[in-house]
Amino acid sequence: MSGRKRQRDEDELEDEEDETSFIPFPFEQEGKETKAESNKKRRPLLLNRVIIPWLKTASRFDSRAPAMVRFHNEIIKFCDFITPTKAEWIDREQTLAEVSNIITSLWPTCHVKVFGSQLTEVVTPSSDLDIAILDVPIPEDEDAVDAMAKLTNLLRERLPVSYLELVSHARVPIIKLDHERTGVSVDICINNDQGIRTGELVKQYLADFPALKPLMLVMKIFLVRFPVDCFCLKPLLM
Repeated sequence: MSGRKRQRDEDELEDEEDETSFIPFPFEQEGKETKAESNKKRRPLLLNRVIIPWLKTASRFDSRAPAMVRFHNEIIKFCDFITPTKAEWIDREQTLAEVSNIITSLWPTCHVKVFGSQLTEVVTPSSDLDIAILDVPIPEDEDAVDAMAKLTNLLRERLPVSYLELVSHARVPIIKLDHERTGVSVDICINNDQGIRTGELVKQYLADFPALKPLMLVMKIFLVRFPVDCFCLKPLLM
C-alpha cells in the first residue's frame, strides 16, 4: 500500500509542476483590434473622414442607405464629376470651329460632321474630338491619302498644334492632332460615314435606355485605366 501511495504522490507532484510551468495563451493579445475597430475599418469610404472627390457632396442619408443604393448614387455622382465643365465644352467647340474653318477653306463644298463621344455626348476627360469630312472632291489621279496629306500640311501651317500626324496605313486613314491652346485631341477622317451612323444608333439607344449613359461612362473610364485588347470594345473609347 505504501508503494501505491508513494507512486500516487509522485504523480500528483508532477501534475502540479506541469501546471505551474504552463504558460497560458492570452485570449486578447496586446495590440489586437477589437470587433468595433475591425468593423470601422471595413466601413465604406463614404463613412470615413477621407472621402473620394465625387462623394464630397453626398448626403448624410447615403451613409445609412442600403449598399446597392449607395452604389447607384456613387455611379451617378462619379459621372457628374467626370462630365466636362462648361469651359471644357467651350474649348471643344472652339477647337471644332477652328479645324472646320481650315477644312472648308480647302474644300468649300464638303460637309464637316462630328461623331463618337462628341455626337453621343458620352464624353470623358480623355475623349477625342472625332471629325468626319464628307463629300470631299478627290481628283481621279489621287486617292484619299493624297487629299489628307494636303489637309495635314494646311493644318500644320494654320493651326497651333503640339502634335500632328497622318496615319496613312490604317484601315481607315486618319489625321491625329493635339490643339496647343485647348489641349483637345482631334481625329479626322474623310469620306467615311460609318462613325456617324454608329453614333446615331448609340444616340437612339441612349434615348430608349437612359441608364445606359452612366454605365457607358464608367466602362469608358475603366477601359482607359485598364486597357483591353478587344476590337469589339474599341467604339466605347471613341
